[in-house]
Amino acid sequence: MQEAVAAKGKYGCTEAMVVTNSFYTKAAIELAKANKVELWNRDHLVKALLSIKKESTVIENQKIVAVATSDANNQQVTTGNDACVICGKSVTEKVKQYCLSNQHRFSGKVYCYDHQKNR
Repeated sequence: MQEAVAAKGKYGCTEAMVVTNSFYTKAAIELAKANKVELWNRDHLVKALLSIKKESTVIENQKIVAVATSDANNQQVTTGNDACVICGKSVTEKVKQYCLSNQHRFSGKVYCYDHQKNR
């Protein structure tokens, strides 16, 4: 919790979140409230994971080409080789080819410019 609070300040984040597959202590909850850090405990995490329904997956040459899911609000999200695997944002053919030609960095996945920085 302390690391999330410190990172929020250091990097100038407006929001922070800590997720666990367990539960938080009273002190951690108080620290999170005081610093406006969102907490997801085991129950919240399970509920969120169960709310995502996988609708379809198209597989071509042993690679996932497209995945369509519905989020908790029943909004369809589709990612494939022409979209960033993190945010779903469409990418240009040049960005797509860059990602696919750099297997060691992107593992055959496509990332938008913003998400390439973290790879």
